[in-house]
Amino acid sequence: VKAVNVLIANFGVLREFSVALANGRIDFEVPTRIHLLDSLKSLQSSLKHLSWQTQEVAAGDYDQHVDFLGDFSTAFNLMVDALREKQRIEREAMEQVIQARNTAEMANKTKSAFLANMSHEIRTPLNGILGMAQVLLTQSEHDKTQREGLETIMASGHTLMSLLNDVLDMSKIEAGK
Repeated sequence: VKAVNVLIANFGVLREFSVALANGRIDFEVPTRIHLLDSLKSLQSSLKHLSWQTQEVAAGDYDQHVDFLGDFSTAFNLMVDALREKQRIEREAMEQVIQARNTAEMANKTKSAFLANMSHEIRTPLNGILGMAQVLLTQSEHDKTQREGLETIMASGHTLMSLLNDVLDMSKIEAGK
């Protein structure tokens, strides 16, 4: 703000200086001209610094703040603060997504391991039931009702074994085997 105010104040001097030069007069004091040039150099330097800071913000460095040009610097600093906050929120959201994905993957692995273990644990007694039913069917005489009951046990057991095999196959597929 200070550099701009000095520039505006000295604009009148510059105008008078230009008119005087056009009329062939050079009676201005040297310090006034030097002060005007210093103001212009200061403003140019500030604008170069602002350009550099803007490039830094565009590259993701939100630690930039300007301290000149009054309302402009306030607006610039608010913009940088808003960008920094947006980046923080996005980073936190990404961390939550990653954590949720990891939790889901762990739950899926646990489920697959549970299904594989349970299918093995159920298969063992089922094989015993099927084996004993087969022995009863082949090694002894039965009336029609007993034979139908043993055949129903065998058919149901084979159906159950098929379901267990499917569950085990699914667990192996999910485990990448």
